[in-house]
Amino acid sequence: MTFLKFLIPFLLHLSFSDSIPRLKFFIRDAPLVEFDSEQKWMTAFHHDGSDILYVGGREVVYILHFTSSEVKQIPIHIHASEDMKEDCVNTSPEFRAECENFIVALQRFDDDFVIACGTNAGQPKCWTMQSNETDVPKNFTQDEATPGNNMTSHFPSQKSVTIAVDGDLYSAVSSTTKQVGLILRNSSKGRKSLKTEDKWLLNAQFVSSAPVPGSNNKTKEMYFFFSESNKSASLDEDPFKARIVRICQADEGRLKNVLQDTFTTFLKARLVCGSRSKFLLYNKVQDAALFTTDGVGKGTLYGIFANPWGLTAVCAYSSENISNAFDTSLLKGYTRTLPDLRPRACITGVPQKAAMDIIRTNNELETVLYAEGDQPLCVSDQYDSYVKIAVTRVRAANGRLYNVFFLGTEKGNIQKVLHLKDQAFIISELNPFRKDAPVSTMHVDSTKGHLYVTTTYEAARLHIADCKQYGNTCRKCVAARDPFCGWDSSIHECSAVAQQTDTVASNILQELEHSNTSICDTVEPVSEPRTMKEPNVVIVNTEDYAYLPCPVRSFYANYTWRKDNEELYPCTISEDSCTLVLGRRNLLIPGVFRCTATEEGHQEEITAYRLELSSGRILQPAWIWAIGIVLLLNNVVLM
Repeated sequence: MTFLKFLIPFLLHLSFSDSIPRLKFFIRDAPLVEFDSEQKWMTAFHHDGSDILYVGGREVVYILHFTSSEVKQIPIHIHASEDMKEDCVNTSPEFRAECENFIVALQRFDDDFVIACGTNAGQPKCWTMQSNETDVPKNFTQDEATPGNNMTSHFPSQKSVTIAVDGDLYSAVSSTTKQVGLILRNSSKGRKSLKTEDKWLLNAQFVSSAPVPGSNNKTKEMYFFFSESNKSASLDEDPFKARIVRICQADEGRLKNVLQDTFTTFLKARLVCGSRSKFLLYNKVQDAALFTTDGVGKGTLYGIFANPWGLTAVCAYSSENISNAFDTSLLKGYTRTLPDLRPRACITGVPQKAAMDIIRTNNELETVLYAEGDQPLCVSDQYDSYVKIAVTRVRAANGRLYNVFFLGTEKGNIQKVLHLKDQAFIISELNPFRKDAPVSTMHVDSTKGHLYVTTTYEAARLHIADCKQYGNTCRKCVAARDPFCGWDSSIHECSAVAQQTDTVASNILQELEHSNTSICDTVEPVSEPRTMKEPNVVIVNTEDYAYLPCPVRSFYANYTWRKDNEELYPCTISEDSCTLVLGRRNLLIPGVFRCTATEEGHQEEITAYRLELSSGRILQPAWIWAIGIVLLLNNVVLM
């Protein structure tokens, strides 16, 4: 019975196998830089509208200045002293490999400085740099008054999340065997430094944070996302629970006695990702990103969650529902009537004494926050898990706004996903990197239309609206369903949709809600004349196998093989090819074999081979596969 409880969710996960990208691209012209050495633990910072990306690693901050074709890399080394490293090894031998200065936080502080915080061989410190977006900065400086000293993790494997908001620096530090998790706030404006109580967090593992805009300073909030131990879990239950914590930015703590230097607005809730009806839940949050609309109120929280087998899914939550739960839900474990002045509410001033005991002992909502649609938007391939997420919003040709999120994977791929109500459409999968490695950080620059992505080895910048990759016909462009792109009927190109206006772009053909290329009928003939490709000649021995690759572009198309335009042969997609294998079951018969892709009634020939037989033994499979590899890398455009 226990085995079935684990097996059934795994099989149900596979039922989401249609959550695959329609297109896949290997990007080879994006500006990219390789780091001097592998950066196992990394952080990054990018300011919207800038061409500079700050990347923190092992005793170094890389300042990367991107242009359209290259990246200028300036490494600034920030070392821990040898005495500190030796002391770290002696006092914490289990962290011997981490007894250096790993940069774990990079933030822009007070608009004038970039702040870098490092583990500093177990004695965390921060450094500042004058921020100048016109010139590439040159150096970091440090003094005892630098905001954030001693606020970040002591070792890089102890994950910490740091964010600067309105002159305050917030940091959430994950738990270890030696230290409980905690959230801290430091300020450059003379405000009181605050922290959480030890018992409020149970083996917390933080992944990200987000500021929540408000109509005034009283209503501004901070969200932190983390997983913590599920102390009530039975042997066949997930040992983790995903959490969201809200802290009011106006929190001033208690003046004296109870909770004197502690947050009085700390309140946490459980996030559930998955389908309750199918008993398929993902309970460990991996990353999260909040996108708010018009600065206040409406928005969407996106999270990546994992189940016990390491399979991952993306769930979305309404920020209105989250805010309403924090404002109205009962407190877990508290059965009496709450005071008129709700404990942990976002108010200015110090909470009344009557609320203090409630604040200290009851810090969790009774309401559980479930995903929109009560199911994931998309799930990962079981061989390439999601690890990072970034979100932006785009104005489509019809004037409507759509959310688009980017998913970084374990193998260094980036998926571009369109969010449509309770559904998601995976537009494409991109890979600009030379080495396979997990995506470490992602930042969307909505001002200039770029996506900055790093792995432990490399950093790259991608165009969010790279429309020409979809092809040179209306049907290929429209079938992409990319809200950033549409078919410009005035210049006959797949072009970026202008984002500076809220009017309808009448010259742009675009269909996003569902796949429909019939809107191209007015600018393209319904049945375009098919160009027959000149077949490549393949000679094989009658006793060998013939391998005829057909490069796959759209993974939503159906692929078929025909011999001399008559007989049909089965074809199964494997990796990025729909290869026809001839021999034994499919007899080696000479003739012309053509591979055709069909999507939405539109048909296109992808490749063709003329098979010739030889009685002598010919070692052909290697070079035939070479043809396939060349065709795959050639990125044959379909739809």
